[in-house]
Amino acid sequence: MRKIHFDKELFINSLREYLEFKNEEDILTLLSIVKVEAGSDLNNYGDQNPYRYDILLKVPIERMDPLQAHIDKLHSYINNISDSFATVYINQIMIGILTSKELNQINIVLPSVDHVAYYENTIKMVNDSSVDEIVKTYFIESCNCAINGAYLAAATMLGCAIEKVIIDLAYSFLDYLKVESSEDEINNFNSKVINKKRASDRLSGLLNYLTPKKDFIAQLGLENIDIHLKTFDFIRQLRNDLGHPTGVSVDEPTLYINIHYFNQIIYRLDKVIHNLHNKV
Repeated sequence: MRKIHFDKELFINSLREYLEFKNEEDILTLLSIVKVEAGSDLNNYGDQNPYRYDILLKVPIERMDPLQAHIDKLHSYINNISDSFATVYINQIMIGILTSKELNQINIVLPSVDHVAYYENTIKMVNDSSVDEIVKTYFIESCNCAINGAYLAAATMLGCAIEKVIIDLAYSFLDYLKVESSEDEINNFNSKVINKKRASDRLSGLLNYLTPKKDFIAQLGLENIDIHLKTFDFIRQLRNDLGHPTGVSVDEPTLYINIHYFNQIIYRLDKVIHNLHNKV
């Protein structure tokens, strides 16, 4: 029986392009960091069937449950595009944990786009937007650094932009609480979020506070605020590691994924912040 080569790089490229075509931004976000493992299924005689594969998508632990919720849709999409990466049928799709060791070794596969053109277009888009000026400055600087090959600096600037967005979101929600909530709730929010000295503690407090209110945040313009804040924390932590003499590095494909992700989310978060202010 002839062996069919399953190209994992072609697989994830094809899947990402198809998800972009379907406007499945939430699934794309969940799969921005993924390791693909594939194994051929067994036929009725116990032999490997080279035309049927089982797929394991390994993602960071906090993304497993949200991705599992899309498993039926993913299975349908993947079989729709199976001819583009191999003439095979995907028997089952499983979601697994991407360990920290694997995360450090992973070669993140990206869609085939002109990254420099994307960075330049991103600069134009954010420059013409209503995004906070400080966020805009850091984000544009991140893209310019990426264009010029300064990836450590680009990742650091992106982390700074994220930290400013977190501050803006926290203070806009505080302004909303001052109008809509009791003094006890305002004091609780100040204690758990606003008054925290460390950015990580402020983000954790905001995540814990907004997760039960994610339906309300969705009405303001951004679904799954909990997933996005966790992703922000991952990118912010990378910025912390790179900003100190830890020996941690970042490659351009990883940086591109993070910039692309932030560029997809920042305008919706900006809408949430403005909508909160409008309710005051």
